[in-house]
Parts: sequence; structure tokens; C-alpha cells
Amino acid sequence: MREEKLIFIISQPRAGSTFLQRLLSNNELVNTASEPWILLHCATILKPELLNATYSSTLTDWAFNEYKKRFVNFDFQKVEKEYILSLYQPLAQEYTYIIDKTPRYWELINEIPILFPKAKIIVLKRNPDAVLTSMIRTWQLQSVKDLSRFQRDLLIAPREIQGFLDKNSKNENVLEVRYEDLKQNTADQTEAIYNWLALPFNQGVLDVEKNDKTKGVFGDPYQNSNDTYKKMSSINSEMNLSTKQNKFVKAYLNFLGKPFLSRYGYTCKGDKKVGISFAFEYFKTLRHKDHHWKNEKVNPIKSRFLELFDRI
Repeated sequence: MREEKLIFIISQPRAGSTFLQRLLSNNELVNTASEPWILLHCATILKPELLNATYSSTLTDWAFNEYKKRFVNFDFQKVEKEYILSLYQPLAQEYTYIIDKTPRYWELINEIPILFPKAKIIVLKRNPDAVLTSMIRTWQLQSVKDLSRFQRDLLIAPREIQGFLDKNSKNENVLEVRYEDLKQNTADQTEAIYNWLALPFNQGVLDVEKNDKTKGVFGDPYQNSNDTYKKMSSINSEMNLSTKQNKFVKAYLNFLGKPFLSRYGYTCKGDKKVGISFAFEYFKTLRHKDHHWKNEKVNPIKSRFLELFDRI
């Protein structure tokens, strides 16, 4: 498979990437799957420092690099690239493009254009305030513990995304899209992206309800799942955050800071009068472990910070 067929959609989680994916794949020339996470599956090759394995991933990377040094004339990157492209082959077939929409590719955002310089990369931004609020509402998160799995997505991703866009401002294969613009002016924004991809546009692509290509376990539960989730979507959108949750959101915006938010393209402001959010301060120190929290012993002194937002 040729790398020119690849389109990557990269964003924070809950930034509207499924909506964009449905719009761009709602035709006969583009194929996609829910969220394949293929590149993160290959993180051992692309960015070993992301791994935290039961075996020593650091030693593994060191050992493999020592092995590669023995064969300086062998193009390991070419073989690795061919292997990764082969994983996309089932999606490709007769299609002009395939979309890999995996929000957490922001973790690999600088590695992707090195490995696939001819691939298209669409970076989708959304107001960080709305991203965090959507996380809390969508997944009905009630504690700092629950939110911890999004820690890097909230604290690190925005600056990584903006840094990448700054470095690639003249890269013709990189496109910046704002979710708010896409929602407010869907037809014009979608047509502009279709033109950028040299795909024929028609109004029919805007009717995404029958686009089943994005269906799957991963992705936006409201758009990819059953009617129950769609009903929950309208309910959750009307939910008001508790006072303490709002305080947490404001502390997050203060953490990002007005200068960065402005550079990121948003005028949302933090609140200097918000005071200290102990929940957010503790959130910054957490290191989420990808296993069941019920099996983890929590320091009793810190346990109160893992309670419901509105109990802190």
C-alpha cells in the first residue's frame, strides 16, 4: 500500500474527531475504521519511550538498537514502514484514501511525518474548556481518579499539538481544522477539506447518519452506538457541572494560561479568583496505571482527593 493513501486525524479525545471522520468518509473513495490505534500498537518502533511494560522496555530498545548497529547497510526503517503499511492494507483495496482517526496519535504527532512524509495529517482543535467538560459529561466522570486516564490528553496534548502546527505551518500535507468552525459552517468547511484532498464534493456527504464505516467500540459513543447513547447525548449536553467541577475546569484553563490559549486560537479565559483547586493540583501529580484501580492501595491521606469532585 502507498503511504499517499493515508489520512491521519489527530486531536485530543472528545474534540469532535468522529464527526469529522464521518464527513470525510461518507463517499465511495474513502474508507475508514472506528479507531484502529495501529501506530500506537507499533510504538515500540516509533517511540519506545511511550511504553511502560512489565519487561524493561528501556533495555529492549537499547538491545534492539545495538542489534541494528551491526547492520549499518540494512534499511530497518524501510522494513518497519512496509510492515506498518501492510496493517492498513485490508482497509485500502480500491479506495483513494483511508482514514486512521485515532486521537491519541498526538503522542506520535512528530514521528508520523518522518515515517510517512507523503501522508495527509488533519489536526483538529477544540476549545480545551469544551474538551474537558465533554470528558466529564460523556463518561459521567465523578472523581479525579476517573479523569486520570485523560491526564496526558489534557495537560500535555494541547502544547504538543500547537508545537507541531508551528513547526509544520508550511507543510502542504498538514491541515489545521477547528471543531467550532466545522460545526458552525459544516458545508463550507467540509468542502474546503474535500478540495484540499482533491476529492469531489457534493451536499450528500453531509448526511452522515447512514455512514457505518466509523461504527465500532472506540470513538464517539453518541455517534457510533445505539439510540440510547443518542438520547443520553441530549441529556448530558444539558447537565450543569457542579461548583467544584467548574472550579476544576477553571483551574485547568489557568494551568494552560491566557497566552497559550490565545496562541491556540481561543479566547477562553481562566479565572484568577478561582483560588486553589486541590482536586486539580492532585490531578497533576497522578500517574494513571492501565489496570483496575480497585486493585491499587491508595494512601489514606490522599484518598480524599479521589472522592467525587463535589466532595472536595
